[in-house]
Amino acid sequence: MRHHILIGVVAMMSLGIVAAGQQRPGVPTSPPPLVPPPVTPPPRPAGPTPPPLSERPERLMQVQRFVWDAYPELTTTGTQMRVDESGTDVSVTFGEAVKDRDDLLGLSRPRTASLVGTFTFDVAAALQKATLKGPLTHVAERRRIQALPSGWTAALEAEQASYAPTKQAALLQRAQVAKPRAALVGTLQLQGVQFKMGTADEPLYWEVTATGPAGEAIQLGYEPYQGRLIRFERVEGGR
Repeated sequence: MRHHILIGVVAMMSLGIVAAGQQRPGVPTSPPPLVPPPVTPPPRPAGPTPPPLSERPERLMQVQRFVWDAYPELTTTGTQMRVDESGTDVSVTFGEAVKDRDDLLGLSRPRTASLVGTFTFDVAAALQKATLKGPLTHVAERRRIQALPSGWTAALEAEQASYAPTKQAALLQRAQVAKPRAALVGTLQLQGVQFKMGTADEPLYWEVTATGPAGEAIQLGYEPYQGRLIRFERVEGGR
């Protein structure tokens, strides 16, 4: 009897060892090795970019002085100014400061622009070109009259424009006192004046030719209603 018990115990132990050595199909004995995720190299640092206009006060001061000389009412009324840059151009929008709501939506609501100016500077921060548009330049009225098939002079005179095409001498006198100040563009010598039909973007204006301090050619533009300055450009290669 004792021999039978020992044999049974040994047989059971042997079966347990065999069972422990067997593996279930499809079940790994150890977890797979961890693969680290791919590492993306950091982007290369961008090259140096010019500082924004807000950090170049000499340009912003030129813009303000140029506009305020031609449209002094913008200095006496509450005016908001927004500055946008695109390449070498700087766009400045002037609008009336209106507080109609205190929430974020009210404070950020777009205001009607009184004047929009586009300015181009060279690397030395010298003004090369300026174009002014908006209600203060009578651009809507000029476009409307330009679209007429004929009778532009009569239409301007009917609307009491101070500098209709027949007022060439008066416009030239106006340009003498309404030209950009020498501190901004140098001393200008006016040469001649001609009324232009212009384009859809710049309709009906007086073009005054001038020379700059170095003999360079300058073109000035004045709207016919009040003789306000609406453009300034140094003509490339012009002498």
